[in-house]
Amino acid sequence: MAKGPERDYVQWCVLVGLTVLAALLQGSLLHWWSFLGVKLDLVLVLVTSFTLLRGRRDGVILAAVGGVLLDFLSGRYLGLHVLGKTTVACLIGLVRDVVYKENYLVPFSTTFLGTLVDQGIYVGAARLSGLRIGSGILGHVLVSAALANSLLTLCVYFRLAALERFLRRRDEEERRLS
Repeated sequence: MAKGPERDYVQWCVLVGLTVLAALLQGSLLHWWSFLGVKLDLVLVLVTSFTLLRGRRDGVILAAVGGVLLDFLSGRYLGLHVLGKTTVACLIGLVRDVVYKENYLVPFSTTFLGTLVDQGIYVGAARLSGLRIGSGILGHVLVSAALANSLLTLCVYFRLAALERFLRRRDEEERRLS
């Protein structure tokens, strides 16, 4: 069994692997699927969940990894995925220690607000580049996407929290036995 730094390395490989898998799914299969004009943002869901669970540093690193992959897969506006996702991770990291993370409303609302911030960056860049976006459609799609991502977060977050608690207990028990 891996101990100390090796275990941290394995955990980081798993976290980065999940983020890479989410980015690949989002950039390939889910890119072509939408429901009522709304596309799920798997990377954002993982970033908000991991930032709440592990802190700002881990969230920003995973946001950068997922954002870079999404930028290369989309081929447009390089850097916006990284900017949007890392901004969300930084903002969540600021409030992480003052919220009760076991409350269902916390991961739901952080993902909801995070989606609005993330998508707001895209809309701002699109408007700066001269694209016209209708405000009625924009509001409907943004709120719908935020709601869909928030509901998905409820499915993902508490499973990741249970895994995190299990790994922490296992580490403490191994330290106690050593």
